[in-house]
Amino acid sequence: MNHNHRNKKDIKIKGHVSRPLILKEMYQQGLHICSGFFGDKRAGDCLFCLEILARMKNEAKK
Repeated sequence: MNHNHRNKKDIKIKGHVSRPLILKEMYQQGLHICSGFFGDKRAGDCLFCLEILARMKNEAKK
């Protein structure tokens, strides 16, 4: 896992990594991060998961 691309919202708090980074890593490992299938293995890209990642990316820019 590459942690070099952390932004200001992806910070370690008491030894834990923030939620946006955890969710991004889960998706990259092939797991759903959407509420309907959270934690299940993905067979391909999931539009719901991708929407969550896009929203997190937009929030990080603010």
